Amino acid sequence: MAGKDLDETTGGEVSGWAHVVQSINRLFSTPKNTRVFLREFGSDLPNLVDVPSNDAGILALFVAVATALEQWEPRFSLSSLSVSQAEPGKILLNLVGTYLPRGHHGDTTPEGGEQTLSVPISGL
Repeated sequence: MAGKDLDETTGGEVSGWAHVVQSINRLFSTPKNTRVFLREFGSDLPNLVDVPSNDAGILALFVAVATALEQWEPRFSLSSLSVSQAEPGKILLNLVGTYLPRGHHGDTTPEGGEQTLSVPISGL
């Protein structure tokens, strides 16, 4: 995983924490088995769009988030996760964790304090 990429909205360069945020959003929005050369990449979140917003459904969301981050985003160490309703049919996944800028090299030295990220999920 490179530390720099193209910003998906501006076409400019993105790096650092902003790159991690973009990567997490891409990870959560990509269903597993849809990338031709990297079938394993992605998460189960897109498959949970119609899951009920009950305890079992929320638990499935938590598992999908934690599993995807553990497997694909070594630059973010998740410490807590909560769900809030943004509006009817939409929820926010509220992630709190530590930014590890060199995590993809096996270096778990954190940078800055806790980082927070809210990811909107539609269809729930």
